[in-house]
Amino acid sequence: MKSCSSCKELKDTKDFYKNKKSSDGLTIWCKLCERKYKRNNYDPERDRANRIKYSYGVSVKEIENMAISQHYKCAICKKQCPKLLYKGQLFIDHDHNTGKVRGLLCNDCNLFLGRAFDNINILQNAIDYLKKNI
Repeated sequence: MKSCSSCKELKDTKDFYKNKKSSDGLTIWCKLCERKYKRNNYDPERDRANRIKYSYGVSVKEIENMAISQHYKCAICKKQCPKLLYKGQLFIDHDHNTGKVRGLLCNDCNLFLGRAFDNINILQNAIDYLKKNI
């Protein structure tokens, strides 16, 4: 049995999430209070900003400035994308070795580079193939 620090009720330990860092191995709030808190305090914009900062090391403002400088167009095919980082959107393209953000791409171009493993030789072979067969 354990007392929840939020609702102050005495509850069974199965009503608490696990937390390896705490002395008893459980969270201080019960599952119900944790869920209620997260539901009332979830901020999708803050979550998005944190994901971008953690994944790419840049701020949302930097990505928005990049979109403006690209005129909300894909850096490869120049297709107009009305939204940034949402459905029907521009995606953040980055070098998988260095982690450096290269630009913003539409879904098709982002997948195209990914399927070619960002390999210049594969991309050049594709160009040569198209030139030969057009």
